[in-house]
Amino acid sequence: MPTTTPRAGSLSMLLALAAAACGPTELTAPDGQRDFERSAGWTCDGTVGTTINPAGMYYTTSFGCWIDANGNNRGDPGDNCIPWCQSGAAQHDAADEYAALCGGMTGPQCERSVKWFAAGADRWGCASRLLVTNPDNGKAVVVAVLDRGPHCSIERRVDHWVADLSYPTSNYLFGGSTSATERADVIITEVPNDTPLGPSTGAPPPPAAGGCSEVLCDTDAAGAEGGTACYCDAACTELGDCCGNRDEVCGGGGGGGGGDPTPTFGCQLNLCGTTTAASAADGSACYCDDSCAAYGDCCANLAEVCGGSGGGGSTLPSGPAGLQGVVYYGSSGANRIANATITLSTGHTFAADGNGYFSMTGLPTGATTITASAPGWSTASVTRDLVAGELTWGSVRLQ
Repeated sequence: MPTTTPRAGSLSMLLALAAAACGPTELTAPDGQRDFERSAGWTCDGTVGTTINPAGMYYTTSFGCWIDANGNNRGDPGDNCIPWCQSGAAQHDAADEYAALCGGMTGPQCERSVKWFAAGADRWGCASRLLVTNPDNGKAVVVAVLDRGPHCSIERRVDHWVADLSYPTSNYLFGGSTSATERADVIITEVPNDTPLGPSTGAPPPPAAGGCSEVLCDTDAAGAEGGTACYCDAACTELGDCCGNRDEVCGGGGGGGGGDPTPTFGCQLNLCGTTTAASAADGSACYCDDSCAAYGDCCANLAEVCGGSGGGGSTLPSGPAGLQGVVYYGSSGANRIANATITLSTGHTFAADGNGYFSMTGLPTGATTITASAPGWSTASVTRDLVAGELTWGSVRLQ
């Protein structure tokens, strides 16, 4: 898995990094994100992040020791796998809670045993439990806080709150590890300390006032609940980012329909290879024929339903890897660009949905360049190594 920037996993690492990160020389992000405004209320002027995002949204990184699917012990070259809470839990009146999780274990044994854990002791306290939700796919995990971090130098790369998650947590939520500059975002809420660790079907607390109004039903427009983007269209039920009042205002089927069944979007088998238009999730037309790639109007599920670039059989390479991401602008991954065209170096072309989210499976492994374009925005690309059996995160920022 890709190596992330070293984080503050121990006091020795904190002290080693503090001089460089907190001195008068300002760090510059490699992709120029510091040209954008800082996220409102964010600050990280010390060694590690201490403030909580009122909206609950954090970018993510991956860290720690774990056991992979084949039963092999895995380490982290950027972390010593010794949780700060092993010695620091007493400072948070959490020594008993930590002992219940990791009593008598070494640091690496603790992390591998707990599996579902995070850093952030200075924000939430040692042994606190957090519900971490990926708003793009609705997956959620309950984790225990075992460590400090991330280091302020990481948050300064994106001028935003960042949460360090264990590799198993990142793998479950995103299909692979993440780094802060990818802006793979989650919503974090505190839950009771007796909440079981691991994947959860429990929803976060109801959102604050705001959200859908009738004018937003059946569109990809976002409402605002507590500063967090939410949506009122039919696609939000699949992506897990509906506004809390959507069903009440728009009807359970996605707007204006008083509970009408959710419509079928994108390609269907009878449309493969034809010039008959299908309906995209945002209400626009999309196509499933062999020429849609040239026109940039392929349905997002073209490859899955019809096989590659059209219904006549695809000659595009295929494989066991997958890709997902969002197309966004500015410094926040919540600023989505709807319906952008995604072109891969493998030859696959498809469209992001009305929420700016895209995904595709059945891709070959290896280095793949992801290019996003949309009217009124400059085209941009990122390159990611696609791994068999994983849904690699590859978001693209447009300017």
